Amino acid sequence: MRLGSVAGVIGSLSPNRLLGIPLAALRDPLGRFNLATFFLSLTIYSPILVLYYTGRGLSLFQVLSLEAFMGLATILLEVPTGVVADRIGLKRSVTLGFFFQAVWVGLLVLAREYWQFLAGYAVLGMAISFRSGASEAWIYETLKARGEEHRMSQAHGAFWAASLAGRTTSAVLAALVVREMSEPSFVLALELSAAAMLLGTVLVLTVPNRQTEAELARQRGSLRLVRDGIRLI
Repeated sequence: MRLGSVAGVIGSLSPNRLLGIPLAALRDPLGRFNLATFFLSLTIYSPILVLYYTGRGLSLFQVLSLEAFMGLATILLEVPTGVVADRIGLKRSVTLGFFFQAVWVGLLVLAREYWQFLAGYAVLGMAISFRSGASEAWIYETLKARGEEHRMSQAHGAFWAASLAGRTTSAVLAALVVREMSEPSFVLALELSAAAMLLGTVLVLTVPNRQTEAELARQRGSLRLVRDGIRLI
């Protein structure tokens, strides 16, 4: 019944539009990237996450400590993930960020002990670090390749609108999926969210990498200078 309700919402959409986005716009890499961002933001589990944690035996202190640990992990991983991003490029960095966020949600389904939840939040910190600034940079590089840098404000607004639309839709889907306060309902919300994030990851794989090999080489050269400076210190 719950899945039928979700399918009904999706089926009611116009055949010429996907989640409010004209299908023609999806031929544009920016349109696909925004749709991927929408799927990444489908956090259907958000309203029930604390209940899920306490149902798995975590205390409120442990639940709150997960967020603190995630913040610490994000800070500690910012430099290492930045090093990797400089080597692999913006597109791959964003793709890893999307993928690791889906992995995090999957780990929440499997976790039973506090340390397992901590490990999951370390993965979330890695996901955030990989995406940090990379999404906006990719949008800028895409516009730059078209000679449309002046549209950055508009494109950035569309990016954040897609994220907000995903979060808003999540609240509606959560009401349809979580009809009762039970672990099976909570797990279903997590699984649907992970599936949406994986779909977003696949969409990101379809967009071009706007950085040239020369640009990547310059980044790697700058990275070597930073490493040499750290060694001297």
